[in-house]
Formats: sequence, C-alpha cells, structure tokens
Amino acid sequence: MPTSTVTSRVLDRVARLDPGRAAWRSAVTATASLGAALLAGYGYSTLIAPAHGAALPMITGGVMAMQTSSAMAHPVWAARLRVALWAPLFFGSGLLIHSVATALGGTAVEIAAFALTTFIAVGVRRFGPDFSVLGLTGWTGFFISAFAAPSLAETVILLGGLPIAACVTFAVSILLRPHRPQNTLAHVLRAWTAQTDAILADADSILLQTSVTRRRRTSQRMLNRSRRLTEISLLADGWLGQADPFPETTPHGIRSHLFRMHTAVDTVVRTACDAADRLDDSRGRAVRRVVSALARHDSDLAITRSDQLFDGCESVELALFATDAIALATLRRDDPASDEHLLEEFVPAASMTPDGSLGGSASIAPMVRPRGGPRTASWHLATRQAVQASLAVAIAAAAGLLLSVDHYTWAALTAFIIFLGTSTRGDIAAKAIYRAIGTLTGMVLAIPIVLATGAHPIVVIGIALLCCAVGYYLTSVSYVYLMLCTSLAVSEMYNVMGQFNSAFAAIRIAEVLVGSIVAVLVATLVIPISTTDAITHARQQLFRSIRELLNTAAGHIHEQRPVDHHELLRMGKLVEEHTRQLTVVAAPLRVFRRGRSATDIRVALRKYDEYCIHTRRVVSSLPEHGVGALGECADLRCRLHESLEALSEKLSIEMKPKKAS
Repeated sequence: MPTSTVTSRVLDRVARLDPGRAAWRSAVTATASLGAALLAGYGYSTLIAPAHGAALPMITGGVMAMQTSSAMAHPVWAARLRVALWAPLFFGSGLLIHSVATALGGTAVEIAAFALTTFIAVGVRRFGPDFSVLGLTGWTGFFISAFAAPSLAETVILLGGLPIAACVTFAVSILLRPHRPQNTLAHVLRAWTAQTDAILADADSILLQTSVTRRRRTSQRMLNRSRRLTEISLLADGWLGQADPFPETTPHGIRSHLFRMHTAVDTVVRTACDAADRLDDSRGRAVRRVVSALARHDSDLAITRSDQLFDGCESVELALFATDAIALATLRRDDPASDEHLLEEFVPAASMTPDGSLGGSASIAPMVRPRGGPRTASWHLATRQAVQASLAVAIAAAAGLLLSVDHYTWAALTAFIIFLGTSTRGDIAAKAIYRAIGTLTGMVLAIPIVLATGAHPIVVIGIALLCCAVGYYLTSVSYVYLMLCTSLAVSEMYNVMGQFNSAFAAIRIAEVLVGSIVAVLVATLVIPISTTDAITHARQQLFRSIRELLNTAAGHIHEQRPVDHHELLRMGKLVEEHTRQLTVVAAPLRVFRRGRSATDIRVALRKYDEYCIHTRRVVSSLPEHGVGALGECADLRCRLHESLEALSEKLSIEMKPKKAS
C-alpha cells in the first residue's frame, strides 16, 4: 500500500474522531498551559521563597492554568483576557475563604465553608460559560488550601504566583492561536468526506456478506456512523457561521451541497440494506456495482452504472436509488456552487460551545420542570444545581471523614466534579459510574508505573504532561479516559511527596466511591431533573420543528409561489439538531436499561432518525425555483403532512420504554 494512501487513511480516521478539532485544541492548550505554568511557578518560588519549596506553587499555578485553558479557546481575545484577569481573584478568594474558615473553627466550620463555596461556584454559572470556569477555579483554590493546609506565609506566596500563572496561560493562548475558523471548517469538511466514505464502505460490505449476524453488526455500525455523519454536518453548519466564505461559494451553497449529499447517502444506504435482504440476485448485483463504485470514489463509473440501472429498472425504489446515486457521485466530484444569496445572513442551526463542540444535554435541561415542587420550578438551572452540589459536597465531606481524616477532601471533590457539565439524573449517574471506573483503573495501573518510574521530579512532570494531553484528547470518546489519566498523574504527585502506597490507593478509591454515591443520591432526591422528562421535552421540540417545516412547505405549494429553499434548508438542519439533542438526552437510558427496555429505546430512537431522514427527503424534493409543476400534488402533500402530524400527536407524552415503539 502506498505511503500516501496509508497517511491519508490515518488522517481521515483522526478527522472522524475529532471533526471540529475541539479535543485537539483542548489537549494542546491545556498541556501547554500546564507546562508553562509549572515552569513559571518553579522560577517564581525559587526566586521569592526558596525555603518553602517549589512543589505547592507549581501545583497551584499549574492547576489554575489547566482549568482556565478551556476558556482560552474563545474566538475573541478580549474574552480570554477577561478570564485571565478574573481567575487569580477567584482562585485567591477560595484560598482565603478556607484560611478564614480554619481560623474560625474546626472541621464542622470547614465543611460548612465547603458547602458555601460550592454554592457560589455553581451559582455563578448563570452569568455565562466564562463564569463556569471562574467558579471552578474558585472552588479549586478552596480545595487546594484544604488539601495542602498551607501556612499564612505559604498562602501569601501562592497568592503572588497566581497572576503569573494567569499571564502565562493568556500568553500561551495567543501564541497557539487556538481559534482558526477557516482551518477548522476545512477539517470538518474532510471529516464529512471521510465519514461518508466509511458509510459507503459499510454499505458495500453488507452486500458482500452472507452471514446474517455479520450483516446485522455491520448494519448497526453503519447506523452509528450515520448518526455521527449528522453530528459532523451540524458542526460544519456551526463553523460556516464563523468562518470566512471560501472562494466562489457561500455558506448557503456549502450547506445546500452537504444537505443534498446527505439525502443521497440516506437513499444509497437504505437501498443497500434492502438489496441485501429482499431484492433478487440480479437487482442486488446491480445495486452492489453502483455502491462499490461509490465506495471507491469512482464517480464516472458510478454514474454510468446508475444510468444503466435507471434505464432497465421497473421499481420506483431502484429508480430513486439510481437518481440519488448519480446525484451523490456528481456532488462528490464537483465543488459547491455559488448562488444569489451572497449578502443574506447565514444563521447556523446548531449551537456550539466556546471550544467549538456541539452542546450537550444542558441545552435541554433549563426548559425542563424539576420534580421538586412548584416553588423550585421557577429557579434558574444554576440555582438548582448549586443547591444540589453544595448539599452533595457537604454530605460527601462528612462521609469521607469516616474513612480518612487526611483525605476526606477527595470525596468532596468527586461530588463537586460530577455536577460539572451534567444536568439530568441519568447524566449524573453515568458520570459517577465513569469516574469510579476511571479512578479504579487508573489506581491499579499507577502501582506498576510508579514503581517503574520512581520519584524523579522531571519524570513525574513529563508523565503529568502526557496524562494531561491524552486525557483531554480522549474525553470526547469517554470520560473514563480523563479520570484514568488524572489518577495516574495524582499518583505520581503523591509518589514525589513520599505518600503513595497501596493503602493510599485503597483510600482514594473508597473516597471516590463515597463521593459518587452521594452525588447520585442527592441528584435523585433533591430537586431532580428527570431524564425521562428531558426526553419528553426534546421529543416535543423535534415534533414542533418537523410540523413547522411541513407547514411551511405545504403553504408554499398551496400558494403556488417560489420556495425559499435556503429557509427550508435551515429548518431541515434544525430538525437534525433536535434529533441529535434527543439522542444525547436519551443516552443514559440506553446505558442503564437492559433487556427489552433497552431494545425498545433503541427502536424508538431509530424511528426518530427515520423522521429526520424523511424530513431531509421532503426538503430535497421541493424545487428551488417555483412550484408550478407540483400544483397537482398539493393534495398529496397536504395528506402527507396531516398524516405525520397525526402520528406525532398519537405518540405517548412520556417515553416509557415498554411503549417507546
């Protein structure tokens, strides 16, 4: 195999794993910020107070830099500067609050201060994503003070090193230039092409396989990749709103190009699955020849074979397949064309986080009524989570004291971290399980690694940087990887301090389990946001967007006027976004439910995917320049719209697994 082909396949696989480069940016900025802050902290402590040692200032500055690095991916440098200016103040406030709490009383006062700091750190999230990071830094300052118990002189030294770490982090963000919309958009489009190639390769493989079991597995893999293709198309839509237009095209042109190609891929995949199960041998061979040519990127051959299939077929399904195969081959061969919408504002359908990734279940949770009584229903989501997190931290800290007086803060840390980036009960339970698994695996692996590497500071710093890079990069795959890498880095740090042994590993695992259990219990019993309720809201949102699109299309047909194709495309992308949100919100139920219930949930989600596919087909079927030729089809379109609307209304209000299908 030529080297260029191998390299291209590796790059395609990397692009499919991280299409928006959010994980890459996060890993690079966090690792570079951590390394620069460790170096700056060592220089600062050596010059200012060498007698107190460099370990604590290095750890403090490094942790703050690593946490604030996520906000340094903001496209506006002024926003990064604002975080860099406020982070030392929040972090230092956490240090001082703990110092005052320990001066006023004993452990009970410290736990109460833990709860108060948690409430403030979580409550400030209502002011925006930047304050989520700042609240985290403030809480971490309190935690480090509780963990290290610095003296007054050491606290002053730590406070002096915080502005240096913030300046270093801001400088790293400027040097790395993490926000390059044009390059990121090009990477997303490459990921789109690579994912399409993988789906077509699966379709070709299905037509070759004779084993029913292997065919079913390939079909499931192709379904998962199709969902991933929708996510990549939404990422492209989001970055089209930020990147400069490519030469000789517009964001509207690229969106239309990808949308039509996506519709053609849907048809090709469906026909390939049908040909493997129901079509006779001659038809199956004809379909496979077309799919094989598409999978090999031989567009001319695919068009020729599709024309032959179209001329000789008597089936409407095969004619549609041949038509879409020709369209797909043509679209893959040609670049997106420009259009008349050069000055029209492009409105992305997908909402992205500041780091350039798609939003999670938190975009649905604020609109879901909690199950905590009428008074709590009007509370802001950040206030609800602040009450939950502060109560969980206080209980976890008190329970952790029963296990270890010296390390009870790990239980409080676990309870707090589990409430970061989660919203529903299912999300919190899933994250608690992932954190427990990652910690357990990391501590088990840490024992031979610590024995092999020793306690040399340079080796420990190198391992910490490697764990930071790998953990942040693989977080998008699973939260388990981040916790595994974090546990390895923490074990190396304790090894340098001479405290790592098998007893410490057992205590850390136990404290993490206590914090995880407490977080799940509090999230379940105190102002809970039900995953089922979130699914219901996401499903209703999906149905509303489908009905709005169908009503708009039917209205255009009735009035016999040109269709605003770009508006319909935007509405079609909105249906895709709502389908993705529904899948994200329902993900915890697919993890925790087993047997028939899990099967019903998968069937229900697959039906919602079918709604999205049919919506794309409706949008792509409408002509772009007038609807005069569809006048006689108006009644049929209306009946189609009424049928889908009636179907959506007949579905159960609550998504009960036994009735999900």
